[in-house]
Amino acid sequence: MGGSVQRQIKTIAGRLVRELVRKLDKSDHSVDFEKLKLFERQLRQRKKDTDKIYSFHAPHTYCIAKGKEHKEYEFGTKVSITSGINSGVIMSAYCLEKNDYDGHTLSRTLEQIKRLFGTVPKRAGGRPGLPWGKPDRRRTEIATPGAGKKNLSAYEKRKLRRMFRRRAAIEPLIGHLKTDHRMGRSFYKGISGDQINVLLACSAWNLKKYMKKLREAFSLIVFSGLRRITDHLKRDFLALEALIWNRYMPSKVYVEGFGKSF
Repeated sequence: MGGSVQRQIKTIAGRLVRELVRKLDKSDHSVDFEKLKLFERQLRQRKKDTDKIYSFHAPHTYCIAKGKEHKEYEFGTKVSITSGINSGVIMSAYCLEKNDYDGHTLSRTLEQIKRLFGTVPKRAGGRPGLPWGKPDRRRTEIATPGAGKKNLSAYEKRKLRRMFRRRAAIEPLIGHLKTDHRMGRSFYKGISGDQINVLLACSAWNLKKYMKKLREAFSLIVFSGLRRITDHLKRDFLALEALIWNRYMPSKVYVEGFGKSF
């Protein structure tokens, strides 16, 4: 579509909006006026403006720069996910109302973890290259891959490397949440609907982890019970075999040809 055609469509839309504003009664059509304000805001926005409207049915969405070659931009809302290093259980999940910087979401994440668990972790692994804030303002130490401190022992370096490798597990976790648990697209209305969708997806993930642990524990109990039953049956069978042998078999066996009993 050429530029002249776009300008013509924008001019016609502006005339229609202004005519509706003049003819509608402000006291009786408050909902309609909210929509008209949204239309006027979309008509006034320019290419380099901030807080632009990308969708009329979901005006809270914003443009997210992915930085990837196959998908440079995405339109929606950001989600902050925090999981345990060893367990993989999601400890914190919430939806961002605005397109905030990733390094500025740490305080809100720690507040949610403290509200849910009553405490905050002593150390957490973060993505390198982000300003996570000053360490004297929080109780959690944020470790990022890099040069690190020079006075660390070999054990501490190995421990940090292990934690950095485990931190990379958050990427496939997010992928599973998007594809397997429908977090990739929200069918609920508004920012509250997006928040509900995130909580449902993360709850399904944690429930799946819990059911897997429960299945392993149940299979271990069943296996140990079956093994105990087989041991009892084997012991009873050996006792029965010895009883039959002692009762019905003679203590001496006569062998023909030799004329002797053994």
